[in-house]
Amino acid sequence: MQVLNLGAQLGEEAILMGKLLEGKGKIYVFEPYSVSYRMLVKSVFINDLSDTITCYRMAAGDHEHQLRLKIDNENTGHSHLFMGNAANKDIF
Repeated sequence: MQVLNLGAQLGEEAILMGKLLEGKGKIYVFEPYSVSYRMLVKSVFINDLSDTITCYRMAAGDHEHQLRLKIDNENTGHSHLFMGNAANKDIF
């Protein structure tokens, strides 16, 4: 089984799925926000799921673009990608 986890944030779902797969599949997780991505990678390592879960610090879409990530500091799950300028951003 192969699973895509888009906008993985801290990886709670990916970790749960990784444990349920018991080494019989692969999970590909995408998280564009640098802070969440670092915590995601650490969580995968701590849970000994590096052979099952592959992390990418990027967003996923139907075509390639360079976009900006507007961070919602109160709830990073509400952050969003857009084209243009913003004071609080990561660039892809």
